[in-house]
Amino acid sequence: MMQRNVYPLNYIERVIQLSKAGYTELFIPTYDTDWNSEAYLTVSGQNSNNSVRATNDFMKAVQMDESWNLYWRTELKQAKKENRRPKPCKTVKARKLWTR
Repeated sequence: MMQRNVYPLNYIERVIQLSKAGYTELFIPTYDTDWNSEAYLTVSGQNSNNSVRATNDFMKAVQMDESWNLYWRTELKQAKKENRRPKPCKTVKARKLWTR
């Protein structure tokens, strides 16, 4: 059943080892991948490549303190495919985003 639910084999083996050692409970933390979640406060989040490409339009919006639309990773491509305007998931002040 655990393999059917796509648990990594090493997790399954470790749980079996711990149960043989007498453990009756095991807590495995899961992290939300939202920017404001606990996952970004962990050490593992510090080892990732978090590079960002800033366009000229964004830099102009920062200078002018204008609003800036944020989109889900796939939204721009999907909107183009469906011949519609993209729907922002959030709108923020560009300067505030830049200084964050």
